[in-house]
Amino acid sequence: MDVDPADEVPSVYTTIPDKFGVYRRYTICPKTDPNELLPPDAHVDIPGSSKSTRKESTRAPRGFEKHSGAEPDNIFVPFANETQFRFANWQCSGTTTKSIAEAQRLKDEVIDHPSFNKDDLKDFNVSRALAELDEADLTDDLFTADDGWYKGSVTIQVPMEKVAFDSEADAIQFKVENIHHRKLLEVVKEAFEDSSSETFHYIPFKEYWTSQATRNNSGLNDNPPSLDEAERMFSEIYNSDAMLEEDAKLRAQPREPEDDPDTEYAIAALLPYSDSTRLANFGTASLWPIYLFFGNQSKYFRGKPSCFSAHHLAYLPNLPDDFQDFYRRNFDGNSASDETLRFCKRELMQLIWLLLLDDEFMHAYEHGILIRCGDGQIRRIFPRFFCYSADYPEKVLIACIRYFAQCPCPCCLVKKEDISALGTTIDYQRRNHVRADNEHIHHLIQLSRQWIYEGGFSIRSARIKRLLDSMSLVPTRSAFSTRLHPFGVNFYSLLAPDLMHDFELGTWPDTLKHTLRILYAAGGNCIQEFNERFRQVHPFGRNTIRRFNSNVSALKGIAARDYEDILQCIIPVLEGLLDEPHDTILREFVFTLATWHALAKLRLHTERTLTFFEDTTRLLGAEVRRFEKTICQHYHTTELPKETAARGRREAALAAKGKTSNVTGERAAKKRKHFNPRTYKWHSLPDYPRAIRMFGTTDNTSTQPGEGEHRRVKRFWLSNAIWLRVHKGRYVEHIAKQQRRERIMRRILDRVNRRDGILSLPGDAEQSRHKSRTRKKLNTTVDAPLSATNDPSSRRFTEADLTPTCHPDVHYHISQEASSSYEISKWISECREDPAFKNFMRNLKDHLLDRLSTNRYQGDDHKFMDEERDLLRFRNNTIHEHRMLRINYTTYDMRRCQDTVSPRTRRDHIMLYAHDDKGGTSLYWYARVLGIFHIDVKKAGDSEFERMDVLWVRWLGLDSNLPFGLQHRRLPSVGYIEHTEPSPFGFVDPNQVIRAAHLIPDFSSGRTTQLLPRSCIRNEDEDDEDWNLYYVNIFVDRDMFMRYLGGGVGHAESDTLRNFQAPDTAFLLPDDEQDDNNTGERAMVEDPSLLAEPLARDNGEEDKGTQSSEEDEYDYYGEGDDWEAERGDGSEFEDGSDDEEEGGSGEEGADGSNGEEAVGGIDDEDDDLATL
Repeated sequence: MDVDPADEVPSVYTTIPDKFGVYRRYTICPKTDPNELLPPDAHVDIPGSSKSTRKESTRAPRGFEKHSGAEPDNIFVPFANETQFRFANWQCSGTTTKSIAEAQRLKDEVIDHPSFNKDDLKDFNVSRALAELDEADLTDDLFTADDGWYKGSVTIQVPMEKVAFDSEADAIQFKVENIHHRKLLEVVKEAFEDSSSETFHYIPFKEYWTSQATRNNSGLNDNPPSLDEAERMFSEIYNSDAMLEEDAKLRAQPREPEDDPDTEYAIAALLPYSDSTRLANFGTASLWPIYLFFGNQSKYFRGKPSCFSAHHLAYLPNLPDDFQDFYRRNFDGNSASDETLRFCKRELMQLIWLLLLDDEFMHAYEHGILIRCGDGQIRRIFPRFFCYSADYPEKVLIACIRYFAQCPCPCCLVKKEDISALGTTIDYQRRNHVRADNEHIHHLIQLSRQWIYEGGFSIRSARIKRLLDSMSLVPTRSAFSTRLHPFGVNFYSLLAPDLMHDFELGTWPDTLKHTLRILYAAGGNCIQEFNERFRQVHPFGRNTIRRFNSNVSALKGIAARDYEDILQCIIPVLEGLLDEPHDTILREFVFTLATWHALAKLRLHTERTLTFFEDTTRLLGAEVRRFEKTICQHYHTTELPKETAARGRREAALAAKGKTSNVTGERAAKKRKHFNPRTYKWHSLPDYPRAIRMFGTTDNTSTQPGEGEHRRVKRFWLSNAIWLRVHKGRYVEHIAKQQRRERIMRRILDRVNRRDGILSLPGDAEQSRHKSRTRKKLNTTVDAPLSATNDPSSRRFTEADLTPTCHPDVHYHISQEASSSYEISKWISECREDPAFKNFMRNLKDHLLDRLSTNRYQGDDHKFMDEERDLLRFRNNTIHEHRMLRINYTTYDMRRCQDTVSPRTRRDHIMLYAHDDKGGTSLYWYARVLGIFHIDVKKAGDSEFERMDVLWVRWLGLDSNLPFGLQHRRLPSVGYIEHTEPSPFGFVDPNQVIRAAHLIPDFSSGRTTQLLPRSCIRNEDEDDEDWNLYYVNIFVDRDMFMRYLGGGVGHAESDTLRNFQAPDTAFLLPDDEQDDNNTGERAMVEDPSLLAEPLARDNGEEDKGTQSSEEDEYDYYGEGDDWEAERGDGSEFEDGSDDEEEGGSGEEGADGSNGEEAVGGIDDEDDDLATL
């Protein structure tokens, strides 16, 4: 690491800026730079790309040290040899059912391995070997005696109404046993001793960025600029304010006297996650795991399940089913009330966390613990909690507050009735009244417990309500408060917002449902048109946008990723379905929601983008109120058909239990439904910018990685389902065993790879298997060339189109072998009547001559004379066609990604920089790729032919009549150039392509046959028609959004042809006077377009980059399960706010049932867990 001590502050160390102008500032100089141990392509998010190995570490592999660098006799313990280990490892990994792909993996990774010896499998029994593995007490350097699972127990002091005890300690005790857990400190030690910790960041830093324009103007290249010229970046936990503050506190405390002066002190950034999940679609089997992640590891590794970054800490039990029997035996046959059941469940959660936060861990929390880390350095590690990732019901449990009560937020004391002031000045002032874990709170909780146990008061008696309800407290103290308060920790600050449950499964689904209610209320064919339009939206990328095959309005089988797809594509779909002005209001509201979501999903923020995020949040609050006061009040909205059916099932279930429903006589009638933004999830939205500054971007605090880990737990469950049917109730123990087996196998495999010098990054094996499966699915038949008699969409891939992996720094890749080769004159002659082939050869030669000239290529505007065209020679007069083009590019967060362009799959639109100097309003040009060709060409007199790759395109022009952009809250509108106009078709150098583009038809503009008559370039489903206009989907992924917003760090300046200017960023009007109700709402703005302007752009962006691969992070979020199956109680996902309006308390039924699980790890905050 190149470190340059700062001139002005001797205690600050600054790294040399990289090619993007990014550098780091440390308060102390770290001993190692983990980035130096990563390969050059560690920033590559291209599935199947060639990976280089990690740089060699200076330390010996774990398990080799005590032999003085010599390899131990058997590194495969407890297996006898490598063959047995690889066979058992194959059995314990991969999918639950051994498919054809798994059989192929057995051949590739076991049988074909050079170490395979069939004689080593003589008398080998897999079941016996795994049983020995489970019972093995491995105590070498690879494992420690405490590195395993334990069965613990906790004791609940059970209260009883009107029964007074001498003290809380004298109350009846209920013991909960078989709590499967691991020692928290051992998990920390395991993580930091593991080889993966070589890439951990131990010393936090601030990261800064200077644009190329700033560096050019300041004359700075390799030297760090002053802070006035730089812009701070926020991305990871280890460059967040929270870790910097904790590190400063650590440096201020005295060192341990026995430590050497050069012993580095570092923080272990603990990121716990907990949530319940159902293990099967049928039955009651569920699991409530606690996972532990470490913020020292980059989120780009931590977020991928294939990297095994989730450490299983404990599996929480529910309150046992026999609790009511115990209660009746001890309290004269009286059953426990609902409030008593809820109280005991809260107690159980906190007691288990007290069990995990044991004395050994707390000693390490205060004094640290010496660990030889994965990079060979001995450090004193101080564990610290930073944020607890959980959905809202789980946060309520951790914070020990009542669910959606008077003060529903676990972080502040804003009242429920004040939530509607979202984004106003008074709302931000109220948020400053944060929850604080102080002696006053402790006194209130202790006093209430004293009244419950010693006074016999009911848990929800009027006296206790008066004591606790002003802050929505419950008579339970959080375990984090008990353990961490003496160290000055306010545990409420750990509960950071969760984007997945707050927005993608919260506010946006609520908004979408009410939008559908409005469309139903509008009548006509609105819903049918809505569904039809979605089915005409083409997919994009590797599952970035999936095809909408089913009716979107049915909301069947919808997971968070599907809601995200809908939001990204819904703006053109909604246009024209409502009458004005409601159509414009709805479009601008949804546009603002999409903008807010895009900003919240960014994996890298700067000060400018955070400022824009804050302003967008204020704008969103105003848009919400405008939507509610205009559209929502205009339409009489009722239940969706799905909601009516769900209500009927719930009422039937209540009737079966002998309970009466409040609306039994009105079952057939649809209930009125209102849009209600007065929920916690809406309230949480303004907290995101602050949380990003504190903890880094939202992918650090989201529950998304934890939901991805649930898939592994379900695989453990399914791996031995037959055994579990026989041994019912022991599945938690079985899952713990499976998890331990996997950890041991991975650690042994890591030693083997180090012995063999294979130091590949985590997840490479999964990507290589994905690549092999993909290649097997492609057809390898030979096709005919494009002609007037065949359809381009029906052409299949050939073996030549299976492009091999290319280096990620290469901008584009086309296969070296063509799928079709044919004589160009004959081909053009066959299609001479096709308008698409008009001037084909002349335009092609002009394009090639322009590229062969010494002038910088800026498009096909330059025309050549016939004499110049005649100088071109084509080898054998042949043109070669390909089916696929891969474009590599650099994203805004400095990752390398890839787009695939293929005319046959309708992923055929591209974008490139607008090459003009006329001050045009468009930043980009757009085109549809009709063909991908290469030609061997030379000029007359040259000795060698030169291969030139070209794209045959149909150009789209910008509709200049419609203003677009973030300031107008409208997508860019483009349309095909009419075939009678000059240059409707042309050729493009693949090097000029930025990346693929996603275009959605402007459905309200309709279709036409005027732009292009019948042509062989059309697909069969087009019926010789074009849409009049298309919308450019700027929200298709995060990188695309940043290309239109500006300020992308990875979008370095390379195009100096244009100086992109944007309006001022100060787009918000001053806050208006408060309304009569004193809710802090701002008056509606006559011209809402005044409320938004984009960031000022730099001079162009680097011609690198690729689509941000959301699909490569964590296959998020559900597994295609229907929400009814997820809940398991036959009820549908409903708007919790509506339940509150209609008298529902959202609390648990008298049977004390606990709905804490959900298939796919997706919980609905309005399920029975809300009772806690």
